[in-house]
Amino acid sequence: MLGKLPDNYHEIETLLCSVSLYDTLKYALTKRQGVKLWSNLLEMAENSNLVYQVAEYLLNKFNPDQGVDIHLEKRIPIAAGLGGGSSNAAVTLRALNQLWDLRFSIQELESIAARFGSDIPFFLHGGTAFATHRGELLQARPDLDMELLLVNPRIGIPSSEAYSLVQDVSASQR
Repeated sequence: MLGKLPDNYHEIETLLCSVSLYDTLKYALTKRQGVKLWSNLLEMAENSNLVYQVAEYLLNKFNPDQGVDIHLEKRIPIAAGLGGGSSNAAVTLRALNQLWDLRFSIQELESIAARFGSDIPFFLHGGTAFATHRGELLQARPDLDMELLLVNPRIGIPSSEAYSLVQDVSASQR
């Protein structure tokens, strides 16, 4: 972390890398206007979910002729720093762009993605990238050729909380 930006986000430099762990999303267009989200985890089927927020935003802003039912099969651990919610939001942007025939360019998708989370633009591309500023400015890097062992102690830490803890530590060292 490099410090705080005027908009209260933290300025960072980080390496982002896709891994083979994934959630599954299924979309079904409906005749009724609206967004409905189901999940194998009850807490994921809420209006606060990024998948729901992105779909609702696109529906309200661009008024497609159909609504959508979305089913989320969650496998990526929640609040584990693995970008599960952000990657799901990026997939939803791409899927609804196609299903609703919105015809957004990748730059337009990136702009919409950045409204919902700093790392969502990365997940529109995947691979490996060096991320700066809030994490939304990306420079592609060669993919890493290595095996990773992910260990999840089942202790969820939301990103906002993790950043606030880092800020508290750095402020106390001044």
